[in-house]
Amino acid sequence: MSTQFGEVAGLYDEVRPELPAELADQTLSYAEARGEPVTSAVEVGAGTGKATALFAGRGFPITCVEPDPRMAAVLRERVPGVSIDVAKFEDWPPPPGGVSLLYAALAWHWVTPVVRAQRAERALAPGGTLALVSARSSYADPEVKAAMEPLFGPDKPRPPIADWGVAELRDHTALTDIEVRLLDRVLPYEPEQFVALHQTTSWYRMLPAEEQTAKLAAMRDITTAYADRLDMTIGNTLILARRLPR
Repeated sequence: MSTQFGEVAGLYDEVRPELPAELADQTLSYAEARGEPVTSAVEVGAGTGKATALFAGRGFPITCVEPDPRMAAVLRERVPGVSIDVAKFEDWPPPPGGVSLLYAALAWHWVTPVVRAQRAERALAPGGTLALVSARSSYADPEVKAAMEPLFGPDKPRPPIADWGVAELRDHTALTDIEVRLLDRVLPYEPEQFVALHQTTSWYRMLPAEEQTAKLAAMRDITTAYADRLDMTIGNTLILARRLPR
């Protein structure tokens, strides 16, 4: 799993959009409808706790597995009642008997592809629920989109999780009842928030320092030109599955 966001952990927590509560509501309803209400949960790649906060206080203990101690420190302050294991999910030993809910929000693509579904199956108790959340953002205004696109270079965007995540789960016969749900929102951004948001993205974090400086200057020019048109469309995908009961 990646630790590239740790150096901007505070900024990440401040400007990354909060996740909608419906994601947790739908996940718990899915589990309860199949006769396996959640009694324990583990989050994969918990980051600063944006998904943790949705599930905390719902009557079951949560263990957050987060590889970056800087992100974990923010999480500890934000959601003090959860347990935190600073480790990669690939190296994390699940408890005997597994847990009734395993979830990952905006982190599943960072887990090693050849082992992630197998590791999920191993971590879940029989009948337990798996919930995978992803987010795709786009510019609501077409002129802002056209102005921003040259900054991203030739790299193609990451394929949607529904294109690869479902296929991986179907390859594991112990994982069943797969469902895909979509939630879309439009969020407004002020110019400095807009710039700060992009500073927390992986494409920006991986640039050399001098390129980051140039991108920031270009983004600030764009926000000056389109200050009242910086809305972002955020699409969340929720993939649900469960481990077969004994």
